[in-house]
Amino acid sequence: AGKVSKVGKSKTLGKHVVITHSDGLKTTYGNCSSISVKKGQKIKKGAVIAKAGSTGSAKSPQCHFGVQKDSVSVWEKPGEMHLTQGQDS
Repeated sequence: AGKVSKVGKSKTLGKHVVITHSDGLKTTYGNCSSISVKKGQKIKKGAVIAKAGSTGSAKSPQCHFGVQKDSVSVWEKPGEMHLTQGQDS
């Protein structure tokens, strides 16, 4: 659960979403083909926020996932979360 703090587009992450959680963590989901949420929206655990895609620097459909605490990356796996269900064809 958390609140959407950013919906954006960049050269590397392509279309991406950042969610701020109540414990201070921020999670980033990048390389999305489409985004289903808006900045400021509160979301619940398990909500669909985006579909995997190949925007930004991604060469194939994937989801870049990162976790930050106090603006410091504590876990990041670019392109490691390859999805097969729910992605755009």
